[in-house]
Amino acid sequence: MSGRAPLRRGLGAEGLVRLADQLSARDLRVLKSVGENRFLTTNHLERLHFSDHASSLSGSRSCRRVLRRLHELKLLSSLPRRVGGFGAGSGSSIWFLSAAGKRILALRRGDGTALSAARVREPSVRFVAHSLGIADVRVRLAEAARVGAFGLAGVEIEPDCWRQYLGAHAVRETLKPDLAVTTTSPDGEFEDRWFVEVDLGTEHLPTVIRKCQQYETYRRTGDEQHRHGVFPIVVWLTRDVLRAEKISAAIRAARSLDRLLYRVVTTEQLVGLVAGGAS
Repeated sequence: MSGRAPLRRGLGAEGLVRLADQLSARDLRVLKSVGENRFLTTNHLERLHFSDHASSLSGSRSCRRVLRRLHELKLLSSLPRRVGGFGAGSGSSIWFLSAAGKRILALRRGDGTALSAARVREPSVRFVAHSLGIADVRVRLAEAARVGAFGLAGVEIEPDCWRQYLGAHAVRETLKPDLAVTTTSPDGEFEDRWFVEVDLGTEHLPTVIRKCQQYETYRRTGDEQHRHGVFPIVVWLTRDVLRAEKISAAIRAARSLDRLLYRVVTTEQLVGLVAGGAS
């Protein structure tokens, strides 16, 4: 008897359509969130989509049940612990879309089912950490908006938040914020715009300043102001106060930068900053 096992083939187009019809609206919201953010932890998904339960315990159980089912359907995959062991929490898996999950979302967008099932390569710890840092910002903003701290009119994550512009010598450049966020005051009277940079403390300060200088160059094009009337405040988000102080000092020392354009805060200070407005 041959020791070779038969190849396991993925779902065909018809099977994918049947599977999509079995998914609930919440299932699809979970898949969409994971797809948009690349990686989300169980905790992130619980806070985003299971906060309406009678208790946090029932919400947690429901979340894990849904994720387990989507994993069994091979729409979600999780990272090995050795990749995800950097602060996601001992009981919090890190999820990403499988090839079938990507095809399901493409089908829902009307893009058909023929999306390439490219092999998902194991990401670096740094890449996952940065992706989860961006996701954490999005979740914190959504939670704050849910309790009325401010209105959340729009959140763009990379690459949707990237901005192309003509730099020196008419060379096309791309500014790559981690997030572009639009908020409103609780009464809806004022609108504020923000570019967010999630800092993990791994970049040298000259690299941070060069990124700030790119924001200055982009602002001088007037493209953002032409589209939206204002240029967003640039928020550098750090993990601790000491790193925030170092970045703030570097920005103050750089004569080419407009200090009023930047805010440097820790993750815990983010909601208070946004609730206070961009003035």
